[in-house]
Amino acid sequence: SSGSVGARRETASMNLDKRTLDGSVYDVVVVGAGIMGSATAYALAKRKQRVLLIEQFHLGHRRGSSHGSSRIIRKSYSTRYYVEMMKRAFELWHEAEREACSEVVTMTGGLDFVRRNTLIESKLKDAMRSAGVPFEELDAAALRERFKGAFAMPEDSFVCLHSRDAGVVNASKACEMFQCLARSRGADIAENCKVSEIDDRGDEGVLLRTADHGTVKARKVVVTAGAWAKKLLPPLLGSDLNLSPINTTVVYWRTKADRDPRLYQAESGAPVFIVYADDNRVLNAYGTPALEYPGLVKFCLHHGPATDPDSRLAVPNLEDFDKLKDLTKTFLPNADACQHASAEACMYTNTDDEDFVLDVLPGKENIVVGAGFSGHGFKFGPLVGEILCS
Repeated sequence: SSGSVGARRETASMNLDKRTLDGSVYDVVVVGAGIMGSATAYALAKRKQRVLLIEQFHLGHRRGSSHGSSRIIRKSYSTRYYVEMMKRAFELWHEAEREACSEVVTMTGGLDFVRRNTLIESKLKDAMRSAGVPFEELDAAALRERFKGAFAMPEDSFVCLHSRDAGVVNASKACEMFQCLARSRGADIAENCKVSEIDDRGDEGVLLRTADHGTVKARKVVVTAGAWAKKLLPPLLGSDLNLSPINTTVVYWRTKADRDPRLYQAESGAPVFIVYADDNRVLNAYGTPALEYPGLVKFCLHHGPATDPDSRLAVPNLEDFDKLKDLTKTFLPNADACQHASAEACMYTNTDDEDFVLDVLPGKENIVVGAGFSGHGFKFGPLVGEILCS
């Protein structure tokens, strides 16, 4: 049942105190307990490594990029290697769910709205076809009929690709699941423990200094610190890390009063969706049935202004509301875009090309980095864990 993970919450959230942590020695220390760090700790513990997962805030905090209840999971990508990666990621999600006796993935199917005769359209179709991922092209009439009028599009300029291999991941619950699984396999977890310095000592391993928990020694360190990697890693590199944290806007709309209130619910067959509004970006906006607010639909912009993870106010960008209203009126005609039901901010940590950084730190063979997931990495979590621990 889905309660099995919750029943183990107390064990997984157990914090090592200063006396226990100071001077301890591990095979691997993972810095950052968002989805990437939690999945990496689990993958390492599975391989019989002595693992410590360190989080600077409390587990499940909302200051990073791994909280909330609704993240898209999909195989529809415009590059084949991401499609192939997602085939493996789906397998790992389901393996973890079975081991945890929990469900964190809700399959809904997905829609990609793409401008006709653009490079993105051809790349999406080619990548999915070559990887053997089935999809269906819907015209405006079929789209309206299939989803009871929930979705529409300008048929003269857009095409809709429908894939059944898509859904929603409950982000907070997924992080907790991997933390519980890691702990059950022997990993230690230390929350409210900020790493202030990573000292690579070559053949002697790595010494981590913390703000108030003393020092920890490890053979290897994996840094999955999200936007904070930009602050933690430059002293080791001798230069800045090319990561750009941004603040994005998320709104939640109600269904129009004269329509079925279940229209945009996952239980009623509502899919996740992505809008490629031009041919120059990977994507422009996306949305999901809002698992955190049943009956609402979540719509998010995929871009925003630069931010600092320590000083950001975590409030939505007011100038983005009109952009989301316009997109909503075009593609979600039965969502009430006159007044949002709720709004919040999300933080991405972008790379220039929106591809991930999964590598050994140059000149520091003991330090592995997973960073720059650019607003589309969550779904790859268990695969990233598998890659980083290898």
